Amino acid sequence: MLTSRFIVVFAVFACTSAVLAQTTLDWPVGETMPYSRDSGVRPNPSRTSQTVFEETVQVNGAGWLRLYFSQAELEPGSFLRLTSLWDKQVQELDINELAMWGFSSAYFNGDAVKLELVAAPGTMQNRIVLREVAYEIGSAIPREDPCGICNGDDRVPSFEDFAGRLLPAGCSATVWTEGSSLVTAGHCVAGNDIIQFRVPPSNPNCSINHPPVEDQFPVTETIYANGGPGNDWAVMTTGTNNLGETAYERYGDLRPISTGIGSIGDYLCVWGYGLDIYECERSQVQQTSCGTINGVSHDRYTYDVDTTYGNSGSSAFRDDEIIAIVTHCGCPTNIGTRMDLPLFKAAREDLGLGGYCYGVGDECEGRISSVTVGNINATTSGCPMYVDQTHLTTTMILEEDYPITVEADHTLGNERCTVWVDWDGDIELEGGNEKYVLSGGPTTFTGTITPPANAAFGPTRMRIRLHYNSNGQSCGTYDGEVEDYTIIVADPNAPNNDYCDDAVWIGDGSHAVSNISSTTDGPTETGTCSHLQNDVWYRILASCTGTVTVDICDANFDVAVAVYKGTCPNEPGHAIACDDAGCPSGVGAKVTFDSTINHIYFIRVGGYDGAQGTANMIISCDEPSSCPADLTGDDQVNIDDIFAVLGLWGDCDDPCPPYCAGDMTEDCTVNIDDIFSILGQWGPCE
Repeated sequence: MLTSRFIVVFAVFACTSAVLAQTTLDWPVGETMPYSRDSGVRPNPSRTSQTVFEETVQVNGAGWLRLYFSQAELEPGSFLRLTSLWDKQVQELDINELAMWGFSSAYFNGDAVKLELVAAPGTMQNRIVLREVAYEIGSAIPREDPCGICNGDDRVPSFEDFAGRLLPAGCSATVWTEGSSLVTAGHCVAGNDIIQFRVPPSNPNCSINHPPVEDQFPVTETIYANGGPGNDWAVMTTGTNNLGETAYERYGDLRPISTGIGSIGDYLCVWGYGLDIYECERSQVQQTSCGTINGVSHDRYTYDVDTTYGNSGSSAFRDDEIIAIVTHCGCPTNIGTRMDLPLFKAAREDLGLGGYCYGVGDECEGRISSVTVGNINATTSGCPMYVDQTHLTTTMILEEDYPITVEADHTLGNERCTVWVDWDGDIELEGGNEKYVLSGGPTTFTGTITPPANAAFGPTRMRIRLHYNSNGQSCGTYDGEVEDYTIIVADPNAPNNDYCDDAVWIGDGSHAVSNISSTTDGPTETGTCSHLQNDVWYRILASCTGTVTVDICDANFDVAVAVYKGTCPNEPGHAIACDDAGCPSGVGAKVTFDSTINHIYFIRVGGYDGAQGTANMIISCDEPSSCPADLTGDDQVNIDDIFAVLGLWGDCDDPCPPYCAGDMTEDCTVNIDDIFSILGQWGPCE
């Protein structure tokens, strides 16, 4: 970890000022190490709560620790207690709170944390499995280059409760709603993020200290784009601290989003948690600086405000309203993403209105085992209480009926099942036509979902709750289990998608395509995209991190297709995938591209040199295999896989990539190197 930071410093010294202008301003803290501990199943047959497992987690010499768990079984009333042996800070987490914190803890100062499993009276199934520990040892490595500090550092300490420090990425974020939603930079999204307020001074060696547990809050949901300058943003919802308070409830402070547009010469101020190589106690502690806008484009502002590493995600304020998100450095033109960027605005409308309410079960009896509706066919197991399945999507057309089946297990006999869909997109799940009480039970529930005529187009939330007796509530902690999914409401008159701005939302599955009478909206590309004309547009929310395939081989015209990430292209050169001849018939097109779950991608379908007609487009997303050498799919890498390679021997078909089956070395040929690759992975799949 320390070595990689030094490499970055050397790379920056070697760069030109133009490259420096593209440098992000995050500053990750600490590192992780495996720390495997398993309490085993711990019963408590007594009539009082008992500590049934205790372990001191210690990393000698560390300035702070954070714990990550891989498995937890905590019966109702049981909880974990974590205590810093340095300053005696305590965090207690039941199973619902542990899930809200992403199966991790807050940050604790010191090199040792006592972990206790406290079992409720009469409980038999309590267990905790520790996976790894994050920590920091020794002095922080300062960043010597001055990127982002313009004509001397004029930052001064500040103490605003609307601005927090975002870890582990080492960024900044701002509260902008009474629901404690945050805005920050997309490259600051690290997973299991925590926002901290009222951060204490750092140490004389620049290493950081953490605030009390009550000033730390988990990030619960995120929508973000990490597309470089001008397309770098994130919207986050947050959970509660150890006192059950949200950030806004605790501090009562926020800053609104500006509805205006900035101009050159406008006065800006930034509050954030940047490094300070001259006064270590101020490093990654809140400071503020002001300056002016010196450049305006359609997706960004540039300015001369002092912002440096650690300031990524800070808000830039004009007249006390947020006008941009700090992302990149390069004096005198530091860069911030505009708040009026269309997709950024859409994400704030989705999550930022406080986000969907928190719904979770509180007992292991009555669990959802499968959900089938449209293209969604999901299964779950264990006792999760809440499952975020929002990466699973299905497309629905207005006023068409869609059967839904929910299967349950571990039932007691009096279960009910209710479904809510946010048809009007107001981030509420209790509208008049948004609730569906399914029939049947206690193990099989069925019903029909029908998008109303006034449903808002695009992705929206579907929540399913298993509960007892009554029809249940969409929010809060009650008996049974909760699962969330995504429905994409499609325009029934499509394709009215001649322009990228009108791209039709679709999901995985089969979709009719027609570019008849369309115009050409996209830029003139080069290479395999150069003949794409008369286009129509679609957009998807990737359902997995892996490989998306767009298959338009079933077509009656000569198809060309291009894919763009994040936003509509306003100039050539931004396509991430193109094809005009990838199908055996020679008239269709087929592309694959790497995807990140819940990221938006635009699919541009047109004709080669303006050809027009109709086609069937199939969208699918495949996660990478955890055992790529298991060609036969029997969870073993053995002699059968060698025989499979021999049967695939020779050059892959053009075009390559995509690589053909058996080509594990990705050289477009199945040969002896692939057999050696199999031998290197011999044995059972993990």
